[in-house]
Amino acid sequence: MFKHLIALTILIASASACAVPVGTQFSYQGRLEDNQVPATGLYDFEFRLFDALSGGTQIGMPLQLNDIPVEDGTFSVELDFGAGAFGGQARWLAVAVREGVSSGSYEALNPRQALTAAPVAQFALSGNPGPQGPSGVVQIVPVDGVTAQIPAGGSGAPWVFVQFATVAVSAGQRITGSAVASYTSIPDAAVQVAVALCISDNANGATLTAFDANDFPDFFYAAPANMIALSAAGSRLVSATGTYRVGMCVKFRNSSGQLTGDRVNSWFMITNS
Repeated sequence: MFKHLIALTILIASASACAVPVGTQFSYQGRLEDNQVPATGLYDFEFRLFDALSGGTQIGMPLQLNDIPVEDGTFSVELDFGAGAFGGQARWLAVAVREGVSSGSYEALNPRQALTAAPVAQFALSGNPGPQGPSGVVQIVPVDGVTAQIPAGGSGAPWVFVQFATVAVSAGQRITGSAVASYTSIPDAAVQVAVALCISDNANGATLTAFDANDFPDFFYAAPANMIALSAAGSRLVSATGTYRVGMCVKFRNSSGQLTGDRVNSWFMITNS
């Protein structure tokens, strides 16, 4: 039985905004574990695009790719959900898998994976050619390599803010973001963890607000191995001009131990709403 999927990278061929606009295809790289062991062999994958971490609306048609080679847990595929799939909004990828020799049903891998920088690059380069892309995009802030330590807090664990970037935003503009962060659990044990993108007014830093709701989601999942991938995405309209801190809020509900951050791949985009 498949237990775990770690989204490693989402890539797209680079292109100048002044040159031919980038296409709708992007590369998705992930890591698949079968019974907590890195998978090796041929596997069939099904990919569906959604506008929410759970529930939500499916975007485009499902993509089924057969006999994809997986080597020591790592695989890479080319995905294309068509024009209009990425318009700057947050997107999540639902992945299901079965063994390549099977013709039966797919097994869903939860949770859905928040998509990172590559698809938004399609949006940023999809307007008229020019140095700043289409008129609605004000700024794109890529983030890579941020690390952090999240202490265990038990059932009443607080949200811990991991800052990724500082952005200047005008009233009426929108911040959209997506992030995938890999963490190591110490000691090596199953963990209970929740995650959300959040924003703080840099002037006081006292109040954290989730991107997608008035309160943070209390969504937890148990990870079966010491290396876990936490993904989050969201979009929020900013009501006051200012400088804001943006990043990921993590709640670690184990009774002991800590999560040690290893790698973050994320982006934040400012648009005129």
